[in-house]
Amino acid sequence: MKRPLSTLQTLLGSTRSEAIVILILLGGLLAGQALSWWEQAHRQPWEVSATARDIAAILDTTEHRAALADSMPLAPIHDAQPSFSRSQRSQAPHPVNLNTASVTELATLPGIGEKTAEKIIERRKMRPFRTPEDIMDVRGIGQKKFERMRPFLRVQ
Repeated sequence: MKRPLSTLQTLLGSTRSEAIVILILLGGLLAGQALSWWEQAHRQPWEVSATARDIAAILDTTEHRAALADSMPLAPIHDAQPSFSRSQRSQAPHPVNLNTASVTELATLPGIGEKTAEKIIERRKMRPFRTPEDIMDVRGIGQKKFERMRPFLRVQ
């Protein structure tokens, strides 16, 4: 019986060194394929992998935002319908009393962040708001921003 190396040399018409290199390459290829199969068989289930948790969190947030947007009451119709960015829709604005609202409540208004909410509270300390339009006295709130938040402003 011929040796496998001699058989390979005869089949390929190669030298002994070339046949050894071919056998080493084939062995590496087979080892790599075996490692790939083993990895697939022992991979963590989809539910516990970090990537799966990240994807699930994104999907949950998206579904939650969609549910909030669907349940959000429609704003009264004005000349210009207020437009909200995706992050503002997720906050689902509700009527806010300018004279009693906290920084957190004020920050739910369209176009109002924490800094502007603090400015509103400072203005309120000097003199209470009598009409929703008085909010335009606060620096950073102009006509356009006021129009977007008007449906959600109350003064009592």
